[in-house]
Amino acid sequence: MRGWIDRVFPTENGPWPWRRAPRRAVSWQGWVLLWLLPAGFVLGGLAELGLQALDHARATRVTGTVVRVYDWPNNAPFASGRIYAPVFSYPDGDGLAGASSNMAAAELDFPVGSTHDILVFPGSDRDVIVPGRHNWLAGQIVLGIGLVLILPALVVHAGILRWLRAG
Repeated sequence: MRGWIDRVFPTENGPWPWRRAPRRAVSWQGWVLLWLLPAGFVLGGLAELGLQALDHARATRVTGTVVRVYDWPNNAPFASGRIYAPVFSYPDGDGLAGASSNMAAAELDFPVGSTHDILVFPGSDRDVIVPGRHNWLAGQIVLGIGLVLILPALVVHAGILRWLRAG
């Protein structure tokens, strides 16, 4: 009879009803779960900011002319107004090339015919980049969420360490 109890409630300290309380422990999986979300957000935000910096470093700055602006109502929560997505033409090695900014924002309401500095990727068929804070916003938001998530993870981490020391 005692054999099944030892299999169900294994312990190094003796059979179940007579054993001492086992030493408190937290597995490595518990620590991974605690830090997975904050670390993922911080690393994701840093990766996004790094990719933006790499794109800005590899691109060539030219002056582009707005040839068309697409617009539509802003349906985002807590926002109003319209969203704008300009299309540019710019001097290329073979003449004039055109590309969209692949970015839509309220601050991109440029008049048709106006000129702006843009970042292009010569020799590739990519969209252009309109320099501005909107390029960095996604990475900053993800990084900020990760930094905010670190605070409760530190509090829980300290509580777990205190609980482990008490046992």
